[in-house]
Amino acid sequence: MTTTDPHAARAAADLERTAAAIDALMRTAPRDTWTARTRPDAWSPVVIVHHLLVEERRDFRPRLESTLTDASAAWPPIDPEGWAKEVDE
Repeated sequence: MTTTDPHAARAAADLERTAAAIDALMRTAPRDTWTARTRPDAWSPVVIVHHLLVEERRDFRPRLESTLTDASAAWPPIDPEGWAKEVDE
């Protein structure tokens, strides 16, 4: 990301480090831990990672683009719980 705003540049760098950390965890965690749950109604690690991906694609990116285009525009509704169920089905 190229920006002259120091806050945006720091945020972009943090997001890049987060992506790298998640990638490293995904590559090194034992396969059976990805579907493990601490309790029946808890999200498994694979659902958590799916949630992060879906939120970025369906929520954060569209809202950021909308706000940068027209800061007064209303944001579309979201359904994070419903999106999490998509990977669980």
